[in-house]
Amino acid sequence: MGTQRSPRETPAERMRKHREVMDYALRHGLSLRDAERRMARERHLAAEARLAARATPASPPAAPEHAPWMLRD
Repeated sequence: MGTQRSPRETPAERMRKHREVMDYALRHGLSLRDAERRMARERHLAAEARLAARATPASPPAAPEHAPWMLRD
């Protein structure tokens, strides 16, 4: 599987990502592949939570009880 790389990713960035995955795998007792998958899932869930918090549906404005346009025939 492996991590997806951007076209301009430097060796230092690849090593940093590998270190993060390795640390996560060691902390949770996972293989590197499973750690990558779980980290991706956690990032996805966090992004969904941010979107859900930001995208609260706005209720339409309530019309006044006796609006002038309602009284016209």
